Amino acid sequence: MRTAFAGATIVFGIAGIALGEARALVAAGTLGLIWTVCDILWERVLAPFGDWAARSFTEGGVGMSATPHWRELGRRAVST
Repeated sequence: MRTAFAGATIVFGIAGIALGEARALVAAGTLGLIWTVCDILWERVLAPFGDWAARSFTEGGVGMSATPHWRELGRRAVST
């Protein structure tokens, strides 16, 4: 997706300058803005959320491992 927006920004920018067409320059600016917003959204929101979600599902909580909890329950069952 990033490559498509980058390519479209460059193509419309060159076309706008070469042809003197204001609409092509507006399209280049719009695609460049979308490209920047997508990059910021990915880097600041989606990637950290994905990391947090992966840790939560694989480790049983934010930064905590589920393994000791299950071991403790096993010890209680054996000792009673």
